[in-house]
Amino acid sequence: MAMSVSRVEVEADAEEDESFGPQPLNRLEQCGISASDLKKLEDAGFHTIEAVAYAPKKELLNIKGISEAKADKILHLTLL
Repeated sequence: MAMSVSRVEVEADAEEDESFGPQPLNRLEQCGISASDLKKLEDAGFHTIEAVAYAPKKELLNIKGISEAKADKILHLTLL
């Protein structure tokens, strides 16, 4: 007898899976980081929230267009 899995259950499982493991950088957009700033981070080689969280602030400040205030905000959000 085969089990039937509803679409709602599959979507719920997918959402749950996304809460574990490396988090995509675009999730920071929900926290107020602009898409253009996220693009700057991605262009600099950061593709996950964890990558940004472990980066030294100085490394973020080397990205053109990322000010000290933005770097502080981004780092603060990655630790939440």
